[in-house]
Amino acid sequence: MNESFDKREAQRLKTLAEYRIVDTEPEPVFDELVHLACRICQTPMALICLIDSDRTWIKASVGIEGSETPRHLAFCNHVVMHCEAVTIPDTKADERFADHPLVAETPNIRF
Repeated sequence: MNESFDKREAQRLKTLAEYRIVDTEPEPVFDELVHLACRICQTPMALICLIDSDRTWIKASVGIEGSETPRHLAFCNHVVMHCEAVTIPDTKADERFADHPLVAETPNIRF
């Protein structure tokens, strides 16, 4: 990475720690948000994920099981790494994701 990213990442991790939200109990407001996201986006799944130094922790989800994943496997890690929105029209056709377990196996994520 570069110095600019390292500083930004250090600040992001510090701020995340200050929120004290990682590894907390489920909260109805977050559950409502993922359900709303599914309705608005007309998708079968939605997640609210928080990325710490080595994992992605799932605060709320619809349509997918689990509470965390290694950071290097997280789709949203690409957003953090590049500091911009990432759109993946077809995960099977994208070399970064084609062999990803959530693409190659259930739930077969495609977009």
